[in-house]
Amino acid sequence: MKQVLLTSVGSLLLTINSFSALGNSTQIEQTHTKEGRYFFNFAALTNHFEYENDDVRKKLPDKITSRLKDYQVTGNESDYINYSFAMGYYLQDNLALRFNYTADIEIDFLGDFDFLCFDCFVKDDKRDSYDIEMDMYEFDAIYYPYQYQDTWSVYVLGGLAVHKIDAKVYKSKGDTVPYIQTNVAQSTEVTLGGKLGFGLQYDFSPNWGVKLGYSYFSYMSIDKTYINWEYRL
Repeated sequence: MKQVLLTSVGSLLLTINSFSALGNSTQIEQTHTKEGRYFFNFAALTNHFEYENDDVRKKLPDKITSRLKDYQVTGNESDYINYSFAMGYYLQDNLALRFNYTADIEIDFLGDFDFLCFDCFVKDDKRDSYDIEMDMYEFDAIYYPYQYQDTWSVYVLGGLAVHKIDAKVYKSKGDTVPYIQTNVAQSTEVTLGGKLGFGLQYDFSPNWGVKLGYSYFSYMSIDKTYINWEYRL
C-alpha cells in the first residue's frame, strides 16, 4: 500500500506541474490570500483508512460480534475504495473551519476468511459472512502555523467525527452459486469520537491547492492518510 501511495504522490506532482504551466502568467504577481473565502476539498480513491481488527470487534455490538472466533480478528485491514467531500471557510489566512463527509468505508475484517471455511465442504450451511460499511461526518478546525513562499504551508487540525456503521451478518446456503442468503443479525450504530491530524498543503494557484496529511480517529483507533484537492471561491 505504501508503494501505491508513493506512486500516487509522484503522479500528483506531475499533474500539478502541468496544471501550473497552463495557468495565466499574471497569477505570479498575485498572493494566495485566503481570509474570508469558502473552499471545497474532495477526494476519490486517495483516502487510505487502516484499523486493527480487534479494535473493530470491541466497538461493534454483541449481536454482530458474538459469533466471532479469536483467529478471525487478528491483524489489521485497510480500505481506500471510498470518496469524500468537504466545505469550509477561512476565518483568517492561517485558520479555517471545515465540514467533511466520507462515504463507503468498508470494514472487511472478515472478508478474507470466507476462503478458510473448511466446514463448507462438508455442510450445506456455509459459515457466517459479514457486510459492514461506515460513513463519517467530521467537523474540524485547521490551523496553519508555518508558511513558506506563499505556496507551501504546514497545518494541524482537530475536531469531532460522527461514525455511522451499518452492519449485517448473514448465512449462505446451497451447493451452487448464487447461494441463498439468510440474515442472522443487523445493526446500525452512530457514535461520536474525536480526531487529530497534521499535513502539508501546496497552493499551486490562487484558487487551487492540494493537501497531503494524516488523521487519527479515536473511534476504532482508525489511522487515515490522504491526498485531497482544494478549490477556493
